[in-house]
Amino acid sequence: MKKKITPYEYMMAALERGKKTGTAVRMDNGDLEHDLQCGCVKYFRAQYPQLEPLLFAVPNGGFRNKATAGKMKAEGVRAGVSDMLLLVPNKLFHGLCLETKILREFYDGNGKFQRKKSYQEPEQKEWQAAVEQQGYMYVVYRTLEEFMHIVDNYLSTTIYSKPTRI
Repeated sequence: MKKKITPYEYMMAALERGKKTGTAVRMDNGDLEHDLQCGCVKYFRAQYPQLEPLLFAVPNGGFRNKATAGKMKAEGVRAGVSDMLLLVPNKLFHGLCLETKILREFYDGNGKFQRKKSYQEPEQKEWQAAVEQQGYMYVVYRTLEEFMHIVDNYLSTTIYSKPTRI
């Protein structure tokens, strides 16, 4: 039975092949962003189980046929909205908007190691400005460690308390 490898393992193997052969290696950013976001959600659920329902993804990305895209737009889907929302206020902000971007590492055709960041689209920058104006914190993160630091610091100043049953 063939072992299924993760996208991260695939990326590392492709980088190694590119290093040995001197060929350009390009990776699919979508899978890397997906893997990073999944890891962040897993961390959050383990670290903050009482807040688990309040962190969720916004399904804005991906390819859809015209009919589905039209329905989603009519339902209010909006370009530029951050990848995840944490609906927990703290002492300074109403909530936390989290945008997942990645740091791509690869070898170019000359066998030279390259590192490139992915950046926000104009619609994402517009949405960031709009939510920040309304009192929300908006952060772009590129690693699990950054996500952990951002969320832990954000929640260290929360005003939330455990709900009590009446």
